Amino acid sequence: MQYVYLIKDFSNESHIAIFIVNEIKKVLLDIGVYKFEAVISDTTSA
Repeated sequence: MQYVYLIKDFSNESHIAIFIVNEIKKVLLDIGVYKFEAVISDTTSA
């Protein structure tokens, strides 16, 4: 199953890898890391 957890407007942010990593960490910590099997992104590579 897939769920939309949160939608944010990051159009004014620089989408560098460190920014994306920090935003993903916030979601993982908020929901719980053990509830995820994978994180997939089609944006900046680290």
